[in-house]
Amino acid sequence: MGGAVSIEPNSRGYVERGERVETNLKVFIAIVGLSTAILTYVIRDQWQSRRRAATIWYLLEVAVGIFFMLGMLYACTVQIIVRYCMSDLIVVPWTEEFARLMLVWCTFWGVTIVHRMDSQVSMTVFFDLAPPLLKRLLLVFGDLLVLAVLSVLTWYGWSTAIQQTDSTSITLGLPIAVYSFSIPISGVIMIVHTFRLLSEHVQGREKDQHISSAEI
Repeated sequence: MGGAVSIEPNSRGYVERGERVETNLKVFIAIVGLSTAILTYVIRDQWQSRRRAATIWYLLEVAVGIFFMLGMLYACTVQIIVRYCMSDLIVVPWTEEFARLMLVWCTFWGVTIVHRMDSQVSMTVFFDLAPPLLKRLLLVFGDLLVLAVLSVLTWYGWSTAIQQTDSTSITLGLPIAVYSFSIPISGVIMIVHTFRLLSEHVQGREKDQHISSAEI
């Protein structure tokens, strides 16, 4: 009887395909980064504060948010164009995962920006009718409640992310934890903002009213 014939997979083809994906992804990220830098520079005057450190943080915060949003938008656009117009010429399988990653981070990062500005959607009909002292007490109670919720959310988000470090995504090859780390990181940032808001509410001070198109 003849020996069994073993068929080895074309590992070279896998390597070449992986290199193409990595090259395309690097070019794509560079384009998103350049677009982010341009847009941040254009709107820089709309995110000014009386404090220089706050201005730097605002611009950094906005730049990161713009990167996530543009990354999601560009990835979805490329995916649609390639799928329906250029499917025989180019393959970009990583766009779906990249867009999903950007969506997750854009969502939680956007929450931190809104929370920093204390601009969450709220019903203030009865709050506006309350006397000043009661308003301050309600704001302080709300801040303490938010701190409790964020602490639990951050802790469980961190625990979940750590458990997912061994799993990787299919096309990007990134740890699944990259998605989950958006929860504890945004949670920590919001906890810092909440302590600042709590201090302002206890002292009865107004929040830093920097000029921002997001607050108009």
